Amino acid sequence: MTQIDRIDLEQLTTKYLTKFQRHLLENQLEVETIPEYRQRIEIMLLADEGKTQTQICRQLNCSPLTARHWMFVAKSGQAHTWQTQPIGRPKTVTSDYLKRLKELVQSGVNRPMIESSSSK
Repeated sequence: MTQIDRIDLEQLTTKYLTKFQRHLLENQLEVETIPEYRQRIEIMLLADEGKTQTQICRQLNCSPLTARHWMFVAKSGQAHTWQTQPIGRPKTVTSDYLKRLKELVQSGVNRPMIESSSSK
C-alpha cells in the first residue's frame, strides 16, 4: 500500500498538476518498484495536495533538498520528467575512470581544438 491515498479527482483542488498529470502519476505509483522513483512521485502528489516541504519530509522521511527539488518540478509543470533524471548524485571519480579518461584524451590529440574567445 502506498503512503499516498488515491483521491477523488473531481473533489480535489490541485495546486500544480493538471488532473491528467495527477492521474498518470497515481497510476505510475501503483506499478513503480524503484523506491527513489516512488518517492519522487509521492513528493509531487503531496505538493499538489498543498502539503508543505516540512510535512512532506516528515511523511516520506526524505531530505529537504529532495523535497524542494521535486516540488519545484511539479510547480514548473515538468512532472512528466520524473524518470529522465538519474537517481542520486553523480558517480565519484575513481582511478580506473581517470585512467580511461587519460586514454581517451591522448587518443584524440590529433583532433583540432576549438579556440575559446578569451584566448584570442
